[in-house]
Formats: sequence, structure tokens, C-alpha cells
Amino acid sequence: MTALRSNRVPTTFERTTLLSTIDKVDSDVSRLDEQIAILQQRRKKLFNFVTRQQSLLAPVRKLPDELLRVIFLLCRQSSEDEGSINVCRPDRFGRTITQICSYWRVIANSSPLLW
Repeated sequence: MTALRSNRVPTTFERTTLLSTIDKVDSDVSRLDEQIAILQQRRKKLFNFVTRQQSLLAPVRKLPDELLRVIFLLCRQSSEDEGSINVCRPDRFGRTITQICSYWRVIANSSPLLW
């Protein structure tokens, strides 16, 4: 630390030692960066796995088909009401619902009143 505060030029031996230390530390940092990248990739995979598993526990999965149909119809009617907050245009509501998931697509396609 005192060498950093002085204006003294390192000796040849000190310079060689410093360069060797810098190379070693740079190598260690590169190795750590590679490990971090591997860990970040693993973390992303685990996060995605947990997210997919949590979706299996979503309360909406417990709703019977008939109730989902009623909810879809009520939402469609709501989107037609003036002054309501429209999630999508009423003429596109059925199509939008079918893009949520394959389960909702089957229910929406089997609900002629949505179309």
C-alpha cells in the first residue's frame, strides 16, 4: 500500500512480481466470470422450472369449465359496455381468450356465444 502512495519506480524484481500477480488475478477473475455465467444459466433454468411448476398450482385451474365459460361471457359483455375498461375489442375477445392457453382455447371454441 505504501508503494502506491509513493512516487518510487518498482525495481525489476518488483515489476516482475507485480506482473505475475496481475496475470494470476486476471486469470482468477476470468475463471470466476465463467463460473458466474454457468451459475446464472443454471439459476435461469431453475427459475423457469419453478415458475412452470407454480403455474400448476394456480387457483384458476380449479375452476370448472362451465364457470370459465360464464366468466368469459361476462368479460366479453363487459368489454362491449361503454365506459368500461376494455382489455381488447369486443370483436376480438374470443380470439384473445384462445391465445391464453390450450385449455382456454378448447373452452372458448366450444362456447358459441363468445363468437
